Amino acid sequence: GARVIHDLAAQAELACRAGQGARVDELTRGLIARLQELQKSVEAVAAMRPVTDATATADGGNVDNATLAVLSRQLHHRSLDAVNGFQKVASPLRHLLGPSDFEVLKAHIEDLRFDQAAGIVQLADVHLFEG
Repeated sequence: GARVIHDLAAQAELACRAGQGARVDELTRGLIARLQELQKSVEAVAAMRPVTDATATADGGNVDNATLAVLSRQLHHRSLDAVNGFQKVASPLRHLLGPSDFEVLKAHIEDLRFDQAAGIVQLADVHLFEG
């Protein structure tokens, strides 16, 4: 899972630096496939568990695993809708992640580093599940 994704990303980065275009393409395809598998797994788990811990959003709604899955999907697709999605759930995410991780997430989103932000949103989903 995560180790394979990390290794593929590191190999792709090295191949890119070495100018090995064909190798970069091969590794990128593998990385995309692994990330899609991870996304499907996360969504399947999120859909199976009942929401027992609802954290209030600023507008009085709740953030749950489905909401986080939508935000995660927007981030993985590098959609600018993720910025609005983040703003809607910022308050409960701060609560779930703690101030330090939340500020890192906020900075990633503000700088449009959606891949890094997606990893932190997945961490929030884990916290919600464990809560």
